[in-house]
Amino acid sequence: MPPAVYLAKYSVFFNAQILAAKCGSSKPNIGPTDFAGAAQPMGKAVEFRRTVSQLPQLDGPHKHHALAKALQEYSVALLAAGEVEAAIGAFDESRKIQQKTGIAIPMPGTA
Repeated sequence: MPPAVYLAKYSVFFNAQILAAKCGSSKPNIGPTDFAGAAQPMGKAVEFRRTVSQLPQLDGPHKHHALAKALQEYSVALLAAGEVEAAIGAFDESRKIQQKTGIAIPMPGTA
């Protein structure tokens, strides 16, 4: 397995463990190769960020930037889980938000 693919899959697993813990799961049942299970908490994070980005109380591009970043991370998780079409959709939505706000997010592993 190429190092970039291994690092992306490890990142998906690690981020999913953190998100599962934050979502109230006291013992996340996500194994190191359960990429579909890892994508679930990331999907919940996208739902949360989408709700926050629509709040009128928040001003500026930051709420949209957070949604774009969550979508980009979610697309990596979906790709690792083998859901290519959904990953492309999430990634495209992320890029559209970035173009609209003028804030670019560095690709994982390049910052």
